[in-house]
Amino acid sequence: MIAQNTGITGFFQLIEFIASEASENTCLTLFLSVDDISDLSLMEELTSFQEAQRLILNVHLKNNAPEGWPGLKGDLSPDMLCDFLPEPEYDPLILICGQKNFQEECIRNLGARRHRLERIFCL
Repeated sequence: MIAQNTGITGFFQLIEFIASEASENTCLTLFLSVDDISDLSLMEELTSFQEAQRLILNVHLKNNAPEGWPGLKGDLSPDMLCDFLPEPEYDPLILICGQKNFQEECIRNLGARRHRLERIFCL
């Protein structure tokens, strides 16, 4: 899953359901891209899913990363996005929620890394 800013809201319900109902073999990866640290929401809840090993969480700050920020920062790049998602060989289902230009950028980056476009869905 790839979410931009408030796109996390809809995904959170999906994460919550899958984490509680899916088999132990189900692995969710969330790449959350926000403009600013003040845009981070639901972090406590997402972190609890990560600690329970039901979610792999990666947070990307586009602007104003505080000094010492351990996560990704700056403009989104194909390597940045794809380094944290399952490899195309695993044929993952990829869901994207964000503004249209963000969705298009993600699709372009994923296509460049050989992800099948018919397995990418924008919400």
